[in-house]
Amino acid sequence: AKENFLKLREEFRHTTQSNLIALEHSVAELEHKAKKAVGKERADLHAKIKQIHARHEAFASNYKLIENESATTWDETKARLDKEWAELKALLDSK
Repeated sequence: AKENFLKLREEFRHTTQSNLIALEHSVAELEHKAKKAVGKERADLHAKIKQIHARHEAFASNYKLIENESATTWDETKARLDKEWAELKALLDSK
């Protein structure tokens, strides 16, 4: 059972790292777009980027805690991280 848990956690870690890299690329594109924008669009993009950075920092802090998770707390932790990731991704994808 412990081996199974360690495998699940490692798969989650790998997927999350890939997702975070993709997120960082998308944020960089959004920041580039914001530099070219003017007026209200520029202000809106900067506000959105600020929100994304704040959520990203919170997610990254919580994500680091998976190292200390045990099999008994894993499901709850994974569910919380999945929810935080979905919210972060939705914020990025919103127009």
